[in-house]
Amino acid sequence: MKKTNKLNLVAVAACGLLITGCADIVALPGDYETPLVDQTAEDLTNNIASVVYDALKDGNDVNNSILDGVLLKLAENKFGVYEDIKGDAAKADFVADVEDRINEKMFDMVTTGSYETRNKFSEERFAKYIRSMLYTVDATGGYFEDVVFTPSVTKDNIDGQAIHLDYYVDYIEGEIVPEIYREKLVEEYLLQEEYSTLGRSYARKVNYIAIATNSNHPEAAKYLIDTFIENNILSATATAADANLEILANAWRGVPSDFTSNEADLLDQAGVRNTLLGSAFDNTLYGDIMADYAKIDDDRLLTDAAIEASFTGNGAYLPSVGLEIKTDTLRKQDYTKDGWYVKNGGLSELPDAIRNRLFNIGTANGVDSVTDEMDGSVTDPKTSDYVRNIHGVNYLIPENAQQGDDRDFLLFDSASSTYYIVQIEEAVNTTKMTVDSSKNYTTLGKDINEIAGKVAKVLGEKDANKTTAMTFFLEQAGIVFHDEDIVAYFEENYPDIYGSNN
Repeated sequence: MKKTNKLNLVAVAACGLLITGCADIVALPGDYETPLVDQTAEDLTNNIASVVYDALKDGNDVNNSILDGVLLKLAENKFGVYEDIKGDAAKADFVADVEDRINEKMFDMVTTGSYETRNKFSEERFAKYIRSMLYTVDATGGYFEDVVFTPSVTKDNIDGQAIHLDYYVDYIEGEIVPEIYREKLVEEYLLQEEYSTLGRSYARKVNYIAIATNSNHPEAAKYLIDTFIENNILSATATAADANLEILANAWRGVPSDFTSNEADLLDQAGVRNTLLGSAFDNTLYGDIMADYAKIDDDRLLTDAAIEASFTGNGAYLPSVGLEIKTDTLRKQDYTKDGWYVKNGGLSELPDAIRNRLFNIGTANGVDSVTDEMDGSVTDPKTSDYVRNIHGVNYLIPENAQQGDDRDFLLFDSASSTYYIVQIEEAVNTTKMTVDSSKNYTTLGKDINEIAGKVAKVLGEKDANKTTAMTFFLEQAGIVFHDEDIVAYFEENYPDIYGSNN
């Protein structure tokens, strides 16, 4: 059944929110005195909607739910009701962005591990959870089972690979779309009222990989990374696609079934063969698992008892099951990170020397200006002390790069013995984001509005911006509340609008 009795929906109905210029909110729902069950005895106890409403109204979450409902109505008034605008060509970009965020939020939900057993995801378990929230799951076919969320599974391909998005339309429309609308309301505020903050955010769109040295094979990581750089980045025949850092990550994990490109060749050329197990296994993380597994023997006198216990859960299952568990755990390890980040709090896991370099104004100036050093037709190449462009991909270089070092974009943090390669897709500065600048993103041949939207999305996640935006739209709407409890809540949380002196 449709979840019409969810707290936030009842709260909004209770408010009777109506937005027409200045909005009015009445205290009670229209069906406050309506019987809950028709065609039954007149004296049935508590058979009236007010019982449900009053119980919800006295709950701890009702005021937050009312706020969410108010913001949703404000967002729908500004953007249009989602169901009504899906086929509107003028709203195509907006709808596409909402759909992308639906995928993103569903991906975040299913990859929490809550619906997995021994690293394997069950869509049926996820569907059961959605049903427990009283949403319909329209499972017209079967479910995906035993899905391992390797880094190759992303928000862009999760539909049809791990879940059936069309099964969860009820939940998506009841929960996720309203959440997205509220987010976009905050972003709209930033775009329209605080646009200048976008350029000052030092936003960066990056891809980076972090590989720590393996104490079992201290040189293996460096050998493999150097081989990847020579073959997939610096080679004259390499392409931007060859520089995909997931290829290097796959090779470092070393699980052959997950190889998608030239991972096997990289391992072979790097010479990181395991001398104990032979050429079938490399000095990779998977090779370490297999080296341990080889120490298990049916003969109790010959087996390594401690290692066997780690593969059997202290006797709970067969070693072969433990091998699968350990392998799948490794397959899920992600050594890359990509996306949009701002200087204030973004990429805090990076070493300070790398992070400070990335968010330096020199990096923003270098990106979009340096010449692809593989383009031999350029007679006056543009260079930067912060960025190198190789086959169309920008790489961060350190402050003290050695002159003539072709691999100077391989960064090393001695404190953690970790190697980094940082690719920079975009590096925002004020000039690029200024609409009337002669050197803005438009003149660079890029969509300035799309980039502004990406930056606003990141900034919109910050609590301070959420509060400021909510205050702005509530004040702009001129909403009047008649329920005393609700009034008290808004007076406390938004005193500038609803305080006793206003």
